[in-house]
Amino acid sequence: MLSKFPSFGKLSWLFRGLCYSLIYKEMRLSIFGKPIFTTGLSRMRTGSKLRIYPGARIEIYSGAVAVGQNVSIGQCFHLICADSVQIGDDVVIGPRVTVNEVEHRYDATGSRLDTGWVVRPIKIGKGVFLGANSVVLGGCSIGDYAVIGANSVVNRDVPDNATFVGGKIFLKD
Repeated sequence: MLSKFPSFGKLSWLFRGLCYSLIYKEMRLSIFGKPIFTTGLSRMRTGSKLRIYPGARIEIYSGAVAVGQNVSIGQCFHLICADSVQIGDDVVIGPRVTVNEVEHRYDATGSRLDTGWVVRPIKIGKGVFLGANSVVLGGCSIGDYAVIGANSVVNRDVPDNATFVGGKIFLKD
C-alpha cells in the first residue's frame, strides 16, 4: 500500500520522525503522539523511557513536575500543576486520566469565590496503575504499587499495595 505513494512522501515521514527525535532527545522522551497542548515543559524533569500517547495536555504554571523512569501515559491525559507533582518509576496511566492539584476557593457557605485557588501537591508512588478516566485531586498521595480502578476519583491518600475502585475511592478486598 505504501508503494502507491511517491518516494518523496516516504522521505517526508522520515524527516518528520528525525525532527521529533532531535527535539525530544534532550528531554529523553519517547513520544508516540504529539501532545495537543503543553505549557511549562521546562519545569518538567523526566526519567528515561517516558511514553506519552496522543492528545496529552500538560499544563505547568508554576512549581515542577518530576516523572520517574519507564512511565507510560495514556491518550488524552491531562495534568495541571501549580506546586509539585511527583510520579514514580514504572507507573502506568490509562487513557483520559486527569491529575489536577488546583481547585477553586470556596467560602464557609460553599459558594465559589472569584479570587484565588487552592493548590495542594500530588505524589504518585512507584509501580502505580491508574485506570482509564480516573481523576487524582490535589493533596492526595498514592502509595507504591497501588491500583486505582477505572472511573475512580482519588480524593484522599491511598496506602501502599492497595486496590481502590469506585466513584469515590473504596478499598477492594
